Amino acid sequence: MSYGVVNRPQKPGATMRVWELADEITDRKGRTARRKEVIDAYVAENGNPNTASTQFYYWKDARTEAGQQTATASPPESQGAVFRIRLGQDGAVRLPDEVLRAMGLRKGAVVAARLEEGELRLAEPVAALRRVQEALRPLADHLRAEGRSVVEELISERRSEALREDKG
Repeated sequence: MSYGVVNRPQKPGATMRVWELADEITDRKGRTARRKEVIDAYVAENGNPNTASTQFYYWKDARTEAGQQTATASPPESQGAVFRIRLGQDGAVRLPDEVLRAMGLRKGAVVAARLEEGELRLAEPVAALRRVQEALRPLADHLRAEGRSVVEELISERRSEALREDKG
């Protein structure tokens, strides 16, 4: 169900508080807040459950709309941001929606992961490919300068490896 694009409430009050609760729950849990969680939190503050329900849907639609607008590029404010992520009991890592949007990923996407000096670095596939291309660019430039093909060099190297494996 879509309610159209609704802007975040600007004046303190009941509607703004529902949005704040939804943001707080999302940040604390490392995933998008659920309707029941937001309603329960708002009712615990003596708020009206109907207001919470309606505003939750407005909040969720606004987040979805924002995600569609930023899915192809990382917003500048997300660069270098630190996110707190809780590991599941099974060791699973669940990335917050803000991270998925900033990386241009959808739930279920595959990412490249690298462990570096105790840090786990995740890269969306295109960024990982660009990093590999940058790392190999000096070799490619060198081979081209000698009139050699990168592809032919790789094929030749692989054939040599295969021969060694067959003999060994």
